[in-house]
Amino acid sequence: MRLSDKVYDTLKLIQRWLPAVSAIYGLVIGLSDIWGWGFANYANEVSRTVDYIATILAGLLTSSTFAYKKSMNSDDIEATKLLAESKGDWNDISV
Repeated sequence: MRLSDKVYDTLKLIQRWLPAVSAIYGLVIGLSDIWGWGFANYANEVSRTVDYIATILAGLLTSSTFAYKKSMNSDDIEATKLLAESKGDWNDISV
């Protein structure tokens, strides 16, 4: 499955931030448990769910990247390299 650029970029951003959100939530829940703030009821469930969503997004994005690279011909690859070099982003693109 090949995603549009906008959908791919949005999902990639979400996928990058989900582990941080999970870690921050775990920290807050851990402090809640220590200090007795009383909202640590579903800490494991929420943290696991966020991690599962991040894992599923990683698989989806990997599949989309593979489909995109498979659909590119040699002319597209050269054009992508030239564009990346002109922007200075060559390290971010692996073809």
